[in-house]
Amino acid sequence: MANRFDFTQKIDTKNIGQTVDEMMRVAKDSRKAFERKNYDNNFFDDGYHFRYLSRTQNKVVDLSSSQSLYNPLRAIPKASRQIRGVVNLLLAQDLTPVVYPEKVNKTAYPSIQQQDPNTGQTVMQQNPEYKQAIEEAKRIAKLEGHWLEEEMKEQDLIDKLALMILLTCKNGISFMQVWPDAVAEKIKTAVYDFFDIYVTGDVSNLNDSPFLIKGTKMLISEIKANELFDKAQLELINPDNRLASSEIKEAYMTTRFGKMHETDSSASLILALRSLVSCCN
Repeated sequence: MANRFDFTQKIDTKNIGQTVDEMMRVAKDSRKAFERKNYDNNFFDDGYHFRYLSRTQNKVVDLSSSQSLYNPLRAIPKASRQIRGVVNLLLAQDLTPVVYPEKVNKTAYPSIQQQDPNTGQTVMQQNPEYKQAIEEAKRIAKLEGHWLEEEMKEQDLIDKLALMILLTCKNGISFMQVWPDAVAEKIKTAVYDFFDIYVTGDVSNLNDSPFLIKGTKMLISEIKANELFDKAQLELINPDNRLASSEIKEAYMTTRFGKMHETDSSASLILALRSLVSCCN
């Protein structure tokens, strides 16, 4: 069934980029007031308690550089320890995946008639295939639970959940994506912060949002290896070698890690992927 928000189905491939840009612009304008605050929150949590982004000077101001022996600056990062305490409390218990057996339709296994050897009367007995189906459902559930437990270890899911909670404490919201990678032929999981996902801010439930747009850095070689993209459009792309889709996060990443000099083998592009929430329930 077509999604009621999926107005992009009628848009040509060559024009879809402009439509996604317009949706990103709407989401970016709605969250612009929060980006600087989250920028400061990230710097404070990193240990730079006296650094902030000045709106008037449009640059990073470091108050600690002007301190002296007679006028020292001191701060106790209580908030940084508190949010990590919340993460430890929420993930203190070992997570164990539980898979319940699929319910077996009893009507699909009607009772059978058998003759009672003692009385000689015909009685209705439970179909033995029904019991076999129940045992098979239990066996499959155990295998699925074991697979999920091993996959959680393979994906380092506990560490990713900790990062997800930490980002939520700092920025108010974070995201985790689980998707099949056709190139690597495996399931992948990734955590994204406030700056990576574009979503309208006037909804309290993501299922009520008309779209989600992920804007993350990806290698040009990975983009061209993906068979889902139009080959003709792939020939038109050029690397931008940006660190993030958000200008505020770009400034944060550059300040923290410096400007990276990309080579031809590591050329990257900020890829915007649109996802309709109602199609991803």
